[in-house]
Amino acid sequence: MPLARWRIRLKLRRSAEALGEGRSPAEAAAGGFAYQAHLTHRMREMIGMTPAAVLRALREPSESAAGAPGDVHGDGPGDG
Repeated sequence: MPLARWRIRLKLRRSAEALGEGRSPAEAAAGGFAYQAHLTHRMREMIGMTPAAVLRALREPSESAAGAPGDVHGDGPGDG
């Protein structure tokens, strides 16, 4: 994986964790993105979900299975 892509995934992980802690998407974006729209664009590009969709998935853990679009950490099958 190229370094730039790895860095984006790391930032997305931090943002997803912030969302899971109850922070707003704007606050989650502050963890490495220039602004909230940048976070939204990168998250949709990398995992196919918006921050709002990730927040819903984190609130409903029974709905997301490993490797599903809710796999915000990239730990699912086929990653790597």
